Parts: sequence; structure tokens; C-alpha cells
Amino acid sequence: FDEIETKKLKDTIDINITQVGMMTKVFLPKLLNRKKRSALINVSSMMGYFEGCAGTATYIASKTYVNFFTHALYQELSNNDKIDI
Repeated sequence: FDEIETKKLKDTIDINITQVGMMTKVFLPKLLNRKKRSALINVSSMMGYFEGCAGTATYIASKTYVNFFTHALYQELSNNDKIDI
């Protein structure tokens, strides 16, 4: 971790955490307002479920965030019949 470039660290967090949240914030209301049932799909990685190896701490932590964020959305919206998470 101490050898990772600051830009790479920020980019990984931005893409895998910030942008997932921002895109969900933009599109979830649109999906909920549709007349047809919709689905929100977040793409993560199996790496988010495993312990890391050298040089992967930020990536794995960010993918773990996506997994838990998506699960939390599922819990929040589980009573909504307009969307699948």
C-alpha cells in the first residue's frame, strides 16, 4: 500500500466508490418512476469477498464497498415492487 501512487489510489476510490454512489443517486429515482419493473445492477468483483494480497488493499476495499452498498440498497428497497437490486 505504501508504494501505490496517490493518483492511482484516488482513481480507484473515485471509480469504485464515488461513481457507483453518484450513478445510483442519478438513476435510482428514474428506475423507480418507470411504469415497468426495473433492475439496478452494480458490477463488482469476487475480490470483494476475499482477503487481499500484496498491492490490492485499495481495490479489494473498494469492491467490498460495492458489495455491501448494493446489499444495503437491496435491504432498503426490499418492499418496493418496482425494482430488483
